[in-house]
This record gives sequence, C-alpha cells and structure tokens, in this order.
Amino acid sequence: MPATSCRPRSATISSWCVVQEAALRVIRDLVREVGERIQPQLHPHPGLAQRNAYAHIWLGVSTVFGEKWRERASEASVVAFLKWIEANPNTDYEAYDGPRELAPPEPGLFG
Repeated sequence: MPATSCRPRSATISSWCVVQEAALRVIRDLVREVGERIQPQLHPHPGLAQRNAYAHIWLGVSTVFGEKWRERASEASVVAFLKWIEANPNTDYEAYDGPRELAPPEPGLFG
C-alpha cells in the first residue's frame, strides 16, 4: 500500500500529484548513488569530523524545495537538483537555478 496518494488537489491543478512511493524509491536510490560519488569530493567543514554526503544531499532537497517537498515538488525537479549537486558538491544550495516545479500549497483554514 503506497504511503502517499496521487489525487488532484483541484480541477485547475489536476496534473500535480503527491510524490508516489515508486518515485520516492527512485529518488532515494539516486541520493544513495550520488552520495557515494560525492563523498570523497566534499570539502571539510568546521565543527564536523567528517562530512556526511547523504545528509548534505537531503538537506539540500529540503532547503531548495521546502520541508513539504514530497507533497509539492515534481520528481523531475528533484532529479534535476540531484544531478546538479553531483556536478557541484561544494556549492551553496542557493546557487541552484534549475527547475523548482512546486504545486501550490493547499489553502489553510482561513483561505
């Protein structure tokens, strides 16, 4: 049973879906592959004995796409970011200028 669902949020944004379990698996596997490749390339960081490439990548995903990235970001955007971070492992996340396709947030209690 999938942990997330793919239901349209409204008629105007019917193409947007919550990231599916299969897509999360693809993203997780890609993070693992990219992490293994960039681990030796990461520069030392003050206060850390050793850099953790996987934590670096997941922090980047959350920073670029927001904490609710599973609900709002398109799979293609996340994959594009992962390819960018593989090519630029020591660059600040703010320098990422690739696609950031996000579904609009669901309206809150007051609209």
